[in-house]
Amino acid sequence: MNMGKKTREEQSCDFEREGWKFERRLMLELIDSSQNLVESSLSSYKTGMMQDLEQVSEILDKMVSGVGEVADAADTLLSAVTAQKGHLDSIAAGQTSIDKNSQSGVEAMEEFSLSIENLGELSLLLKAMIADNHDIAEQLHLLSINGSIEAARAGTVVGAPFKVVAQEISNLSTKAGEIISQQEDSVNHIGEVIESLTSGNKEIVDRIKSNGATIAEAAASIQNINNEMGQIASGAEELSAISHQFSAAISQMQQAVERLQENANKFFLSLQNEFDFNKTVTSIFTKLITRPEETTNMEEMAKWIIDTIYNHFLDEQGNHTLALARLFVSLPEEKLDSTAAQATKNKQSASGRYLCLMATKGSEEAWNERARSVHHKAIPLPRSQQELEIMPMLAEMFRNMKVNYQRIISPVINDDLSAASLTDGYMLVEETVGSRFIPAQDDFIKPYGIASELGYGGILPSGAIFTCFLFSKSPISHHMADGLRLLSSAIQQALLPFDLKGLYWEEHGVVPELVTTAAVTEAIG
Repeated sequence: MNMGKKTREEQSCDFEREGWKFERRLMLELIDSSQNLVESSLSSYKTGMMQDLEQVSEILDKMVSGVGEVADAADTLLSAVTAQKGHLDSIAAGQTSIDKNSQSGVEAMEEFSLSIENLGELSLLLKAMIADNHDIAEQLHLLSINGSIEAARAGTVVGAPFKVVAQEISNLSTKAGEIISQQEDSVNHIGEVIESLTSGNKEIVDRIKSNGATIAEAAASIQNINNEMGQIASGAEELSAISHQFSAAISQMQQAVERLQENANKFFLSLQNEFDFNKTVTSIFTKLITRPEETTNMEEMAKWIIDTIYNHFLDEQGNHTLALARLFVSLPEEKLDSTAAQATKNKQSASGRYLCLMATKGSEEAWNERARSVHHKAIPLPRSQQELEIMPMLAEMFRNMKVNYQRIISPVINDDLSAASLTDGYMLVEETVGSRFIPAQDDFIKPYGIASELGYGGILPSGAIFTCFLFSKSPISHHMADGLRLLSSAIQQALLPFDLKGLYWEEHGVVPELVTTAAVTEAIG
């Protein structure tokens, strides 16, 4: 038999092995390709949408500026129209006053005209009286002539008194005639003046009435202009109000666009965070399924698992977001190494089992070596669930794992390596500050800025329980915790070969040959 030639079975195994490697490489390439495509599409979509929103924002800015100018113009027009309307109101008030004064003047002139007419009538009466006086003066003159004749007839002696009387009557008649002539001249002059006044007053009254009519027409025109200016002012006021309303509406639209931009940024940020998170999850799981073949015990594997998880939780600047990551396994006292056993001398477990620290990684140097842990190298598990409540974080973790506590402290060999051997639950404290499940508030949570705590766990073939606790400085949501649930399966698959062989600690020595999952499956039948 040629020892250098492989059998058909060996060749078949080689083909299967190479095929599995090819499928895994193809899957990783497809994952990388899809991630790159999603990242490129997301970036392109974000750039295009943000450009559109910026254009809309610029248009709205121009509209706001234009409407602002219209509103300013409307306000200016309203102010000017209001001022003009005020001037017209003053002119209308003055015109009304003039109209009233004109009317009063017409009435006064009419009264004056009436008085003049009365004077004219009186002058006519005076003329009649003067005519009567003329008659009386003529009669006196005749009487004086008759007296002179009679005196002549009477003789010188007897007629002398009559002659004297006749002479005096003649003198009186002459003087009366002169006075009456003067009065007649005066009355005639007064009549002429009254006639002139009557004619002039009538002309003045006619002019005042004409001016009054003109003033009334002007007042009506001013009132019409005032009314029209009022309508213009009302229109300008409505225009100003509409402009301000439109400006306010555009401002609201602008605010809405700004909110849309903000929400779009939040949306893209959430998508980016989701993408980054999915990328982190994929990277973690890809790393965990390519675990190192040279690992010989569970402690080494646990260190590698915790280092892998810790180094994959990074922010945009590449800083670690986990303050502390730890992996524990429940073991009986006889399975402890010297480091864990030393920690149990002063705190014996009533149940005989301990939750042992297998690996630790954190931001403090002392958190990177399990031997330097002060309180958690080996946590004694009490005999009952009720006693466990004094350790609230562990009690809540086991409750969320939905596993009976007695199953933890009194395990049976788990011969089912399917998904049923895992627990679906996980422990998530989204806000650790003030949480009753994490008592170390002042010593750990607050000083190190711990935002959230996340715990996963599962069952190993020996019946041991493993738990992984992650303390994050960045908030962790239930959605993110759901995305990491496969950590339980990945950790179980990485630890179970060593659990089956009982190879827990580095000090237990090196395994002669690599323990594989296939070997575990074959060993447990």
